[in-house]
Amino acid sequence: DLDETPSFEYLNDIYNTVLVKDVLQYNNIRDVDLFNRIFSYIIENIGHTFSASSIKNYLKLMSYIGEYKVRRFKITLLCAFSVILYAVAPYMIGRLVNMVQNREDFSKVLNFGILLIVLGILQAFFDSYQNYKWHTYRVEYMNYFRSIMLKGALDKSPEYYKQNPSDLTSRILYDCETVSEDISIGLPMLFLNVLNISIVLGLMFYISFKLAIIVLFVIPIY
Repeated sequence: DLDETPSFEYLNDIYNTVLVKDVLQYNNIRDVDLFNRIFSYIIENIGHTFSASSIKNYLKLMSYIGEYKVRRFKITLLCAFSVILYAVAPYMIGRLVNMVQNREDFSKVLNFGILLIVLGILQAFFDSYQNYKWHTYRVEYMNYFRSIMLKGALDKSPEYYKQNPSDLTSRILYDCETVSEDISIGLPMLFLNVLNISIVLGLMFYISFKLAIIVLFVIPIY
């Protein structure tokens, strides 16, 4: 099995050097968000044929986020903070254990332990709060997207339904769930996964460069 981490680092380096520096800067592309969305669409569809029209349709689909765009951004930031707490917690616990084993000053150990407890409480609070916000946002956007599809279906003429006898009601009720999730949480999930991997790798190399290299080479064996 191939470990995804080195591959991700390699692709990330290519993205930063080739695309960001050579493409964005050289061509003076200002709409970086649009460029990233097009690039993400191309990467997600490797092995599939696509055209300018399919990219246009994908961007049009992403535009259906509508009034939920700002809310998606805020929830992503909230979840990012929770991801950071989760990633840093094991490192903090390990540091506390090392302080006890090294018999450091009791006051330092106590203060660090209190800090760790506070971080644990914050972690539990933000975990519950972001889960509530995340799922509420997901369900509300799904209903919002269904209303858009229903409105579009009602605007169709009777001739359209005669020429397209497929069960549109079933597609609106069931297929739109997959589409709405891709629109509402697809990009946030991608960002949060990248953030989580980056923090873990950063802490691993910060603690011990050699041990981090060993772990990255040993993991694929198992």
